[in-house]
Amino acid sequence: MKLNLSLFLFFAIFFMPMVCNAKADFLLDRDVVTIYQSAFDLKLEKAGTQIKKAKNSRPDNLMLVFLEHYTDFLRAFTSEEKVAVDRLEKNLSQRIQKIHKGDKKSPFRLFLQAEMHLQVGLVRLKFNKQIAAAQEIKKANDLLIKNKRLFPGFIENDKTLAIIHGLSGTIPDSYKGLVNLVTGLEGSVPEGISMIRKVVENLRKRKTSLFYKESVIIFAMMTLHLGDDKEASWNIIHNSGLDISGSLLAVYAKAHIARSSGRTAIAIELLENRPKGGEYSSFYLLDLMLGINRLHQLNPKAKDDLIRFLKNYKGHNFIKEAYQKLAWFSIALHNDQASASVFYNACRSKGYADSEEDQSAMMEAKSGKIPQRDLLKARLLTDGAYFEKSLKLLQEERKVLDKVDALQTQYLIARNYQSLGRSEDALKYFNRLLTDYPKSREYQVCNAALQSGLISEKNGDVGKAKYYYRKCLGLNPEKYKSGIHQKAEAGLNRLK
Repeated sequence: MKLNLSLFLFFAIFFMPMVCNAKADFLLDRDVVTIYQSAFDLKLEKAGTQIKKAKNSRPDNLMLVFLEHYTDFLRAFTSEEKVAVDRLEKNLSQRIQKIHKGDKKSPFRLFLQAEMHLQVGLVRLKFNKQIAAAQEIKKANDLLIKNKRLFPGFIENDKTLAIIHGLSGTIPDSYKGLVNLVTGLEGSVPEGISMIRKVVENLRKRKTSLFYKESVIIFAMMTLHLGDDKEASWNIIHNSGLDISGSLLAVYAKAHIARSSGRTAIAIELLENRPKGGEYSSFYLLDLMLGINRLHQLNPKAKDDLIRFLKNYKGHNFIKEAYQKLAWFSIALHNDQASASVFYNACRSKGYADSEEDQSAMMEAKSGKIPQRDLLKARLLTDGAYFEKSLKLLQEERKVLDKVDALQTQYLIARNYQSLGRSEDALKYFNRLLTDYPKSREYQVCNAALQSGLISEKNGDVGKAKYYYRKCLGLNPEKYKSGIHQKAEAGLNRLK
């Protein structure tokens, strides 16, 4: 049950429940509102101090127990440091027991337990503990289903069920038997997106809803990653009124969607101007994001960001990817193969290969093959949404690049045409790849089938779209298989 980490991160961060009605044991008072905002801003030390103070005045408020868990979860998830993860795991059982003893007439009793199990499961997935993670997700799913039967009008329950339904709709058929045996997950992509849309619409009607914007973020993320609609995703988050002036998590979400929707310059601006100060907990992943976005611009400042990330970050994932990007920097900006080799050696020896990004970086480093400079520059420009610049470079160097790597050259030309709205030209090059390299394990061929399916779906040709999605699922790329297949399965799910 291996799903895209970046996708988990967005969903996991905003799994805070949307509490609206005060109950004896689950009271949303001013203290709870203030603590939640501190945690969401990633002022975790401040949140911890506020929780201790609030307990003195209202020790029976079980919302404070959940907020203790939530701050520990955010620290573990954003830092990935072992001490933070151990603390989260150690305290889970006793906190669950306290919530379990709460008012049985409150819809928050089961809901909060489900959130806690789910959050721990998502942390375990980051560390490649897939069976243990699936067990926690199953507990969360079962609690949410029970809670929905008991409290069918509790709209907050649908926030989390929407995500579970959406993700379950992306599991390839070949794995569904095993996954359902372990987790019992059911649902589809359209069902999940429809459900979260209704949650957002419902909360929008409320005069006061502290967690409306977080629901909007979930909606935007599902639209991006499961609905494959980049523009709609950006419009959702950009028009939401999301305040990024004081929240590192809000900056993270908006910058990710900006980059994913082809707004590299906006992503850089958001990350450069993010709130800073000693009151904020460390979130070094933002340095990595900034470095990668700058690299896509071929900006010399990218190296400083990547090195700063590696110097400070003590977590589990993304280390190999950072060294790979430093190797790319050396090649693309300075044609320095000696420095690139040093960074590739570090990529092989340091970090872990659990995320798809780290796995890809490791495979490239082990291959010993140094990317051709112009081809790498074109790829980076394409990833940064500088399509015309990339296409111009590819066309100018076409004769040379075809001899170096015809597959990669044709793929990048197709992607640029696709992004520039020249879908027929893109399909021509994608189909050439599928014809010339029918059994290739290069991810570009598998993704060519996926992108052909997306173009066909957008054009309203359902038959061709299904054909390409199934062709994609029939290929077995060495890199990015999980992410590409997930999107193809989501496409088939949308067309059912």
